[in-house]
Amino acid sequence: MANPPGSNEIQYKDFIVADCGRAVTLRFALKGSNNTATFSDSFITAISRPTCTECYPATVCSDNHAIRLLTITKGGEQLPDKSGTSFDVVCNEESFDGKTFIKNVIFENFNLQYNEPALSACGNNVLFIPHSGGHSMISSTNTFKSKCNNCSIGAFGKFPKPSSSKLGWKGGCGDMFCTGRNNYLIEDHDGDLMGSPGTLVANNSAIGDGLGCTFYDFMNGHHC
Repeated sequence: MANPPGSNEIQYKDFIVADCGRAVTLRFALKGSNNTATFSDSFITAISRPTCTECYPATVCSDNHAIRLLTITKGGEQLPDKSGTSFDVVCNEESFDGKTFIKNVIFENFNLQYNEPALSACGNNVLFIPHSGGHSMISSTNTFKSKCNNCSIGAFGKFPKPSSSKLGWKGGCGDMFCTGRNNYLIEDHDGDLMGSPGTLVANNSAIGDGLGCTFYDFMNGHHC
């Protein structure tokens, strides 16, 4: 799905996504400010049939993610030049003003490992990841009235650190690391998702350790 050219907002709602390596990607193109994505009234599960002895690993059940966080660029790809999972590639300058709201979304069965015998080959399923091409800007995310059933807090995200291979990358930051990958937050405003109001701090020990937050190794992030 793609937004009409020139719009500064996308709204997705009423989705049901199950057993899918990439559930939802929030992404659009606009060179400007006050850009917003809203994802609401939906259901995403990493494992839909946890006791099925024949379903897994025939069905994708590892390294799934629920939401790839919002990244916005000044331009985007066009069909049919790009299609499939390459359609949302980041190939030009990123916009530096974006925010995401997740409202009334149910997540289910996102864990790094599972106790069910049928799921012995499954794991490393997380709620949030940044866009793989988003080096200059990843939008912060705000959750409301959303919850995660049968999930572990250590699987709430996977936040890679900046890559030295992207120094001088087009749209990047020249001879210094881009700060996009350690300059965004995921904030649970009402506590429904994390058990109490809290914040995930991505790949930023200066903030996470400084505030005495809990570090999760696989996540490469802190829960505050």
